[in-house]
Amino acid sequence: MTTAPPPDETRTIEQLPQGEPRLFAVLAHRHGVDTVELPRGGALVLGRAEPADVVVDDSALSRQHARLCDDGDALIVEDLDSKNGVIVAGSRVRRHRLAPGESAQLGGTQLTVQLSGAAPRRLPSHEELLEALDRALVRGRSLREGCALLLVATSDAASAWRLFAPLAAELGETGDRLALYAPGVLEALLVGEADVAAEPLAARAERLLARAAAHDEGVRGALAEFPLAGTTSEHLLLAARRALLAPDDTRLARAKVVQDDEAALLEQTRSPAMRALLRTVERAATAPLPLLVLGETGSGKELVAHAIHTRSPRHGKPMRCINCAALPESLLEATLFGHERGAFTGADARRVGLFEEADGGTLMLDEVGELAASAQAALLRVLETGRFRRVGGAEDICVDVRVVAATHRDLDALVEDGGFRQDLLYRLDGLRIEVPALRARREDIALLAGRFLAEAREAFAAGASAIDEDALSLLERYAWPGNVRELRNVVQRAAALAEGSSIGVDDLPRGLRDGSSAEGAAQSFKDRIQRYEAELIHDALREASWNQSEAARRLRMPLRSMVRKVQLYGLARRRQR
Repeated sequence: MTTAPPPDETRTIEQLPQGEPRLFAVLAHRHGVDTVELPRGGALVLGRAEPADVVVDDSALSRQHARLCDDGDALIVEDLDSKNGVIVAGSRVRRHRLAPGESAQLGGTQLTVQLSGAAPRRLPSHEELLEALDRALVRGRSLREGCALLLVATSDAASAWRLFAPLAAELGETGDRLALYAPGVLEALLVGEADVAAEPLAARAERLLARAAAHDEGVRGALAEFPLAGTTSEHLLLAARRALLAPDDTRLARAKVVQDDEAALLEQTRSPAMRALLRTVERAATAPLPLLVLGETGSGKELVAHAIHTRSPRHGKPMRCINCAALPESLLEATLFGHERGAFTGADARRVGLFEEADGGTLMLDEVGELAASAQAALLRVLETGRFRRVGGAEDICVDVRVVAATHRDLDALVEDGGFRQDLLYRLDGLRIEVPALRARREDIALLAGRFLAEAREAFAAGASAIDEDALSLLERYAWPGNVRELRNVVQRAAALAEGSSIGVDDLPRGLRDGSSAEGAAQSFKDRIQRYEAELIHDALREASWNQSEAARRLRMPLRSMVRKVQLYGLARRRQR
């Protein structure tokens, strides 16, 4: 949404007497909620394109749909011969005075009037909320802060609009966000603190739902917590959505990890790159060597690991998976190797680790590049000898486990920087498989999109049964930094947004429409990652009183890399500002 500056004859916000009530138009549409202040004594034209003063991303609006006029303590909305008109209380009106709290429907946009001494809290778009979630996940992995995604289903779309204000007021002020996922479904990002005395995220979600239930008795929520339900924004969203749709009598469903076990996502392919990958999988399955799977986040590394296990002579034995980035260093070794009773505080009984559970089978170590130095040394020993000890144990335990390691990071560069052991890389890299990014196999995009649309029709009762040519063309040109997992979430959200029988361009995320070229989207993603990294390093430096060695230790980053990135992002200069 864009807004023109107020006319010269109107007073600016700074010129208003302190505390004087201000008139706001809150515009709720399927891509989010925008807030516009009405100039005192003036007017603004609202529409879908310039020369309208307020441009809203809503194809149901006319180019210049309606004029919004300040009327003291109310707003006058005037229809400008629009196609879909201005609807108030179910009837089309030519000119109507809206008092604070009253609403009108303009195309697919609901206009609500607020009179306040301060601007209503701005509500981000779905894409902005996911960007904020990505930043929270970066901090969660490095600084061990908590975060979660909460989906809130209301009884109808109108109820969702009414819940925005009370839920926004209930959110915290340190990173929590609220946005619109789809008609009748809100989404909230909840950010936790490292302090153990802080309110648990699940308790905060329960409190939000209780506040929502006071306005809508039929409200229901699903909470996906990092790392319990997933370690990426796409995975958390998928887990929360499935939990929301699962039969459950409780008001708040707790999402579990979604296992990407759909072998068809690998086997249904038209891409030469994927067909070559499948041939490699067949050969690797029977080779008794450790395996290293490389690929971007969401590209299907776990699918490859499962495919290799099911095709191998070990298929009748257990397969276990762990995301090495999702557990703090203090728990990782106990999770991998188990622990004896009394080994540490809280170890009330002996626990068998994943290596013992996977004896005779396969153990997948996802994001192996995130392993701490102590865990790397312990893993190297078990790979070399087939033996390990439980934490707090005195006896060696022998196991026969095939290790499949996976990562999106450049392990060779990590070895050069001193962040990963070279001898461990030699042990893990018995066979290497690289999973192609989705943008490298565009032949599969239409096939996968059709599959995900069919899933949405079955699971969400979505009305759309097809994707029109223009929308499909955008999907095929986009760079897909989140790969297959991102494509699934985009298609399934578009199916929830679509009002007709097919998904159109307007149903796709704004960011995808604005950056549809592969090169532009890939560059945009790179820029976003660099911004997140710079922000994370800046925060660590500030918390370490600008001691680079201490900041590097907190982020588990080689000091040489820290020094280089401080220079790259100009963070040393920020300190002096």
